[in-house]
Amino acid sequence: MPRTIDSMLAAHRVATERRNNGQPVWDETVDLADLFHNTDLSQAERYARIADRIKRSRWYQNRDADGFDEFGEAVENLAVASGPDEFDGWFDEIYDQADRDRVWIKTR
Repeated sequence: MPRTIDSMLAAHRVATERRNNGQPVWDETVDLADLFHNTDLSQAERYARIADRIKRSRWYQNRDADGFDEFGEAVENLAVASGPDEFDGWFDEIYDQADRDRVWIKTR
């Protein structure tokens, strides 16, 4: 599902509703901060490690997917992205899914 004004507004409404009900805005966090801007790693190694960290997260492990779904495909493609533009495209899809699932992806 591509990011649209409607999807961003829906995510904002859910966050506001949760906050107003005394709930945390996010159910969990996937911390990628130590990898996301790590220039000591090659681009390919950074992409693979980011994808691996997502795969090891409770969020990825507990999703209600039967077999290989679009989310799993996006994570697999993120790991082997050929450059920043391709990585950004796959990461946007993953980030949008995180918004829907109330998962904060920490990159800084």
